Amino acid sequence: MKQVLFLFFVFACVYGNIWWSCGVATDHIKNIKCTIDPIQPLVGKNITVDCTGDSDEVVSSGSLVFTAQMKVGGSWVKLPDLNFDICDELSCPEPSGNLKLSFKFEIPPLTPKTEYKGEITATDQNSQRLFCLDFDYNLE
Repeated sequence: MKQVLFLFFVFACVYGNIWWSCGVATDHIKNIKCTIDPIQPLVGKNITVDCTGDSDEVVSSGSLVFTAQMKVGGSWVKLPDLNFDICDELSCPEPSGNLKLSFKFEIPPLTPKTEYKGEITATDQNSQRLFCLDFDYNLE
């Protein structure tokens, strides 16, 4: 499930017309940009994701929260919220400045081809928001 929701985050970062920042001026990470290889991801195949952003603080701990819904038969079905330690994705303590993240994983073969929407929010060691992204993506 973590990989499926992370996939939505990837599409949110890469395909600018399906995501938007729900962040505010006080967020600590700004200018989030991601690239993927291959550009056209395929269900059941590997994908590499490289992301960058600008942080104005040292991140020594925190959390990533994924909330999502998928469209099933014309109705939205809420998926379970997923909470992760941000240090599983960063080398904590992560210094302020340019952040670089790189992930390689397989898109699960049973990933349903439908529309997804949701939010990805990260908080720091002081429970202050690092970033927030909303997404709406149709996986075909």
